[in-house]
Amino acid sequence: MRRVPAVDRARAAHAELSAVPVRSTVVNSGHFGCMFFGAGTLTLDGGTVINSERATFLMMNTGVYTEPTDDPVKDARFDVTAVHDTDGAATFGSIALKGDFYNGVRKGRNMVLTFEDATVEGVISATRARHRVSSIDASTFYELGIVTNTAQAAVNNGAIVRLDSGSTWTVTGTSHLTRLALAADATVRAPRGRSVTMAVDGAPTAITPGATYTGAVTLTVA
Repeated sequence: MRRVPAVDRARAAHAELSAVPVRSTVVNSGHFGCMFFGAGTLTLDGGTVINSERATFLMMNTGVYTEPTDDPVKDARFDVTAVHDTDGAATFGSIALKGDFYNGVRKGRNMVLTFEDATVEGVISATRARHRVSSIDASTFYELGIVTNTAQAAVNNGAIVRLDSGSTWTVTGTSHLTRLALAADATVRAPRGRSVTMAVDGAPTAITPGATYTGAVTLTVA
């Protein structure tokens, strides 16, 4: 039996997938949507919709997990306002998103979100995350990511948001960021009938298209 090289198998698989017609698909998940461990690309074409009971995009990178009982300690060497190669980063283009984005990492890793001609409605924040069980291994893998999130100022878990051209963020609750960069035609707003305000390092600050804000950036909805 002739062994087919891995590169040829990959090309054949890609060709097979490319031949599938693009069409609208609705994915209803009673758990998570997509869980990933590293770099990759997820393409949703044809008006595809994902409805998930829990996190739609869940980033995990650990083995056996034990829930910490103490508060995270600030690492003075880690910059929560900068982008690092080791950060958890995602770019969303030409998509409508509804839900919350949280970064509950305890040690030096920022969440870096870029929106390109996209809309997002929800909270985006650093958070204190607590699992409902104290330890997770292979036998209880389904408990990964099932947490209670409490939005709070970043410690070692920055939340960096970039709204590129044509993007809109509808803020639905208090969000703690470490950097917010807005294109000249990007919009930050509250749901209808409510208002959103921002403070940077505790000082009330106007939300101005085209500007970038760095520090303890807090958006509040009233």
